[in-house]
Amino acid sequence: DDQILERFALIVAQQSLHFALQLNWILQAAIEDYQPETSQGEPNPAYNPLFYSRCVKLLANIERCAVYGTPRTHELQRLYERGK
Repeated sequence: DDQILERFALIVAQQSLHFALQLNWILQAAIEDYQPETSQGEPNPAYNPLFYSRCVKLLANIERCAVYGTPRTHELQRLYERGK
C-alpha cells in the first residue's frame, strides 16, 4: 500500500534531516515532471494529477517533519538545556 510507504518516509524524515533533504529533492523533481504545464506554459504530456497531488502533499508533510521533528526531540532539547 502506497500510504504505508508514505508514512514510513515521514517517520524516517522525522529522525533524519539528511533523508528528509534527499526526499525533498526527489519530490521536487517529481512535481516538476508531473506538473500540469511546462515552464514555457505549454500543456505537459506527462501530467498526472494523482501523482502530482500526492507528491505535493508528501512534500508538505516532509517539510513539516523537518521543521518540527519528533515530539521526543523537544523533550531532549529541554533536558539538554537543563544540563541533564
